[in-house]
Amino acid sequence: MKILIAALAVTSMFADVDAPTFPRPGGGPVAIHSYQDPLGDFPRTWLLNTITGCYEELPFQTATVSPDGKTVAVIKDDGTVPELGVVGRAAWQRHGEAAVRWPGVPNAGTVQFSPDGKALLTYERRESFVIHRFDLSTGVTTSTVVPTDLYYTPFWAADSTRYLINVESPGPLAQMQYLNPDGTLGPPFSAEGGVVRGYSPSRKHVIIEPPLPMEPGEPADWHFAKVVDVHSGRIVNRIPSAQPVLGVPQTSPLLGWYDDRHVIRYAPTSPETTIEVVNIFTMRVLKRVPAAGLHPLSYSDVRSSAGLSPFAKLAAF
Repeated sequence: MKILIAALAVTSMFADVDAPTFPRPGGGPVAIHSYQDPLGDFPRTWLLNTITGCYEELPFQTATVSPDGKTVAVIKDDGTVPELGVVGRAAWQRHGEAAVRWPGVPNAGTVQFSPDGKALLTYERRESFVIHRFDLSTGVTTSTVVPTDLYYTPFWAADSTRYLINVESPGPLAQMQYLNPDGTLGPPFSAEGGVVRGYSPSRKHVIIEPPLPMEPGEPADWHFAKVVDVHSGRIVNRIPSAQPVLGVPQTSPLLGWYDDRHVIRYAPTSPETTIEVVNIFTMRVLKRVPAAGLHPLSYSDVRSSAGLSPFAKLAAF
């Protein structure tokens, strides 16, 4: 108890007055672990402290939390070449930036944890796209050249070994196809391509959003995300995710998975920022949570609340 009180005191001394303050329903299965606000001159990033439950600002462009919540991948961008860093969550809370290791993996300012949490995916643009897999346990980087036109960011396949890419197709939308680590194309995955927004906890389903339009309102159904069966590629349902705010498309209307049957999204018609938990099959809303501190144009990283202290679990919903 004394240690917790001391930690709370230290946090309050250095707390950022502009840090996001989310509602505290308390004790739910998931929490928003990191939060990136791209508005303003410089993006700002916060990470949930697993002990105190406070959101602490990081000196990085982005912070992505591993599936088990124990590791954080960060991107530091000083305007030249983005750097990828990796740090243990507990080590960061004890030692700060001194605990971050910088493996020198080339990247384009973005990073994804594999579904099994054992590797990171980054990519860079050369004459063609090159995907880099960084193994967290060995520190080895394996590179794969993409042999076809790639329209959007590459993504992990559910098996954490292959990748998913968008390739040209006769229709108005690109289709998704598997890419093997050796650079050969695998079978098609989905007849409609887009942006992978995360796998369900069991990895049976994946959320795929259409790419955001260059102009608001084009295409008309840009705000409908697809829930796709991983094994068959079949679209299980289309979920209205959110409407544009002041004519500007939202960057991440779907925040992630709540459990195997529910996803978390911004409430499409709420006049104030509200997140809701929606059944992927019936579209029934399980719960609504007011989120006045969460800006609807920002990126949020939703993860399990397992491993949080009892106090930090107050931030879970």
